[in-house]
Amino acid sequence: MPPRRDRSTEHKSEQRGEDGGAEEAATFISETLLNLTSICQRHRFDTLGYLLDMARMEADGLMRTQRKSGS
Repeated sequence: MPPRRDRSTEHKSEQRGEDGGAEEAATFISETLLNLTSICQRHRFDTLGYLLDMARMEADGLMRTQRKSGS
């Protein structure tokens, strides 16, 4: 069984902005989902690929929102 993460430490680092911020997180999520969607397409996991692509579009929207609010 994997070790449990200390949520209190996670929350503190988020407050200090050590994770790179919301835009960086949305970018990472979008890129990761794009890779996963490609794998789904290659293996014909149509429904899963569709759902992952929808999540990627949401992450892309969050990136745009963060960029607008940050400028």
